[in-house]
Amino acid sequence: PERSVLLTLGGGTTFAPSWRARARPVRSREVQRHLLPGGMRVLLEPDEGSIAAIRIVGVGGHLSETKALAGRAAMWMRTVARGAGGLSADALGRSLSNLGGSLGASGGRSSQGLRADLPAEHFPAGLELILHTLLSPAFPEAELEQARAMLLDDLAARDDDPADRLELAMWAAAFPGHA
Repeated sequence: PERSVLLTLGGGTTFAPSWRARARPVRSREVQRHLLPGGMRVLLEPDEGSIAAIRIVGVGGHLSETKALAGRAAMWMRTVARGAGGLSADALGRSLSNLGGSLGASGGRSSQGLRADLPAEHFPAGLELILHTLLSPAFPEAELEQARAMLLDDLAARDDDPADRLELAMWAAAFPGHA
């Protein structure tokens, strides 16, 4: 809460987060930190659970877009996991399903990333699939066209929703001239 951002729009109304920081449970095993040669940081938080979670997050998202590239983050999120490493979208999905896992993309205002969840015993195979997705995504033309059509539909419907219009006004006030 002490590092939150407060935004005021006309009329003196202030929007502030309603959450409070929670104390993290103390773990008996330390988080392992590794710095890779390219500068990427890897954090491994060991536990004895039966589910493995992989999160790859980087700077990006909507705030990194220019007017010429507006929508790039949303397009990436909708298409990056639709085939990779020589695997079609169906083959990638079957591989994940055979491992009992899931893979998806996420993003927001200032970050974007990939996530995978799967049984811990399949961690090496799941890590390989998420790295293929990160390093050699296919971006099939048909998937790009489908995602583009969906994004254009979303844009067309945006003005019909008062909450969306308010959110757009807030972000325009916070970041004048941004895409």
